[in-house]
Amino acid sequence: MILHNIAIHELQKTKGQHSSLKLSATLTRIDQHAEELIDALINTFNTSSIVYAEFSGHSAFKQEYDKYKKHRSARAFLQFSSSSMQQLKQVIDNVTLATGGYYVYCAFEENNTLFDIIFLVRNTQGKIFNWRQNTYTIANIEYLNTSDLAMACRIDAARYDMGMPHYLSFIRLKQPEVSDYFYNWVGIEQQTRTNSKEYTRKLYEVLHLVDPPVDADGKALDTIEFISRVYDYIKNAPSNNININDISAHFFGDETKIQRIAQQHNILIDTEFNYDKNELRKFVALHISAGDISVKITRKALKDYIRVTGDDVIISSPQLAEKVKEEVDRMRND
Repeated sequence: MILHNIAIHELQKTKGQHSSLKLSATLTRIDQHAEELIDALINTFNTSSIVYAEFSGHSAFKQEYDKYKKHRSARAFLQFSSSSMQQLKQVIDNVTLATGGYYVYCAFEENNTLFDIIFLVRNTQGKIFNWRQNTYTIANIEYLNTSDLAMACRIDAARYDMGMPHYLSFIRLKQPEVSDYFYNWVGIEQQTRTNSKEYTRKLYEVLHLVDPPVDADGKALDTIEFISRVYDYIKNAPSNNININDISAHFFGDETKIQRIAQQHNILIDTEFNYDKNELRKFVALHISAGDISVKITRKALKDYIRVTGDDVIISSPQLAEKVKEEVDRMRND
């Protein structure tokens, strides 16, 4: 990771009161403490539940961001951070239950891709940020806790410039009073949220790209058996909600593995979503209809017993052959 610019501002607000801004006059110096802080915050972001989105067409935040990205200079970055914080003040003043915190803006490069990210940090354990000469500096992060990161929004600059979807990603929160005003501030297009059907299909695609785990005997599972076990894990859950990090932790002992593989293959998928029942069934079986013929085939049978030769479909199953013969004989005798 290469850090380019950091700006830190504070929005001070208590519940039921108007807010006040404490804006840094210059960028925060990038030193060891700054690198450690940003690295810790990004790691927390990467292991959190993520929601993808896009800007709405009338987003004031987007307008300020567009001004900055034309130049991507240090001066433009500081101006973008200050202007967008002033917009946030207007938004948050109308939210009775909202509270303040430190807003850490960061421009960085990872794997030759530019990102801009904004963290809302509420440090309650120790003093991380110090106000010196009209700018926040970063102290030792010894007291940083993952719970201090209250919200974050990351912008994939390359995807945004190319007009690709899902260039915004947010931490999914259980506290709507935080996520709602953060979404309203950034200005996201609610109607562009991908539906359950597409995300369930994407999960199946990603599972095909993951090296399957080993079973209890230390034997590596094949892909079909692995996906079948994922299907069982999902179906046995108490709700129709899928949490990819939970699946990854259960099968690999690493809650970020599946999402890392997805991102490496440019498959962007919310960490949590409600599955589509029809798409989920396709994890283990296919329903195929053509003309007067309709068949249901498990994924395992498709691999082991069926082959296609020219225009013919050959099913190698003595049990099925016997059943078909029985039905044909019964029809002839009726």
